[in-house]
Amino acid sequence: GLGWTYVSEAGEDARWLWRPKTGWLWTKPDIFPHLYKHSGRNWIYLDLKNDRTSIRFYDYSQKSWIAE
Repeated sequence: GLGWTYVSEAGEDARWLWRPKTGWLWTKPDIFPHLYKHSGRNWIYLDLKNDRTSIRFYDYSQKSWIAE
């Protein structure tokens, strides 16, 4: 559901994900769908219940939803 995403292991079950619109994101199974966004140095939340055609994240620093 994330579209084209490059995945790189980061040790201890953690993963770095790279997406064209969001850049580098870090997560691991016990905190997913929360992701750390490297470029903004903040946390975002992937809306897994989103029934729209676009991917949607909640950006905690902006206190708003971001659709891709």
